Amino acid sequence: MRTAARVMSDYHYIKVARNIYRRLTPIQTTEIHLDHRSRLTARLAEPFIGETTMVTHHAPH
Repeated sequence: MRTAARVMSDYHYIKVARNIYRRLTPIQTTEIHLDHRSRLTARLAEPFIGETTMVTHHAPH
C-alpha cells in the first residue's frame, strides 16, 4: 500500500471529502472495495428466477 500511495497517480489527484478534502488513500480504496463486494455478494445471494447478469466497469477476469 505504501508503494501504491507513492507511485499511482490516483493517490495524488483524487480527493475525497470528509469534513475537509483529503487525498484518497489505498486503505480507503480497500474499504470501499470490501463494502461494494459485500453488497454485491448479498444481492447475488437473493433468490431470483431466471438468469443473473452483473455488469461492472471492469473487464471479466
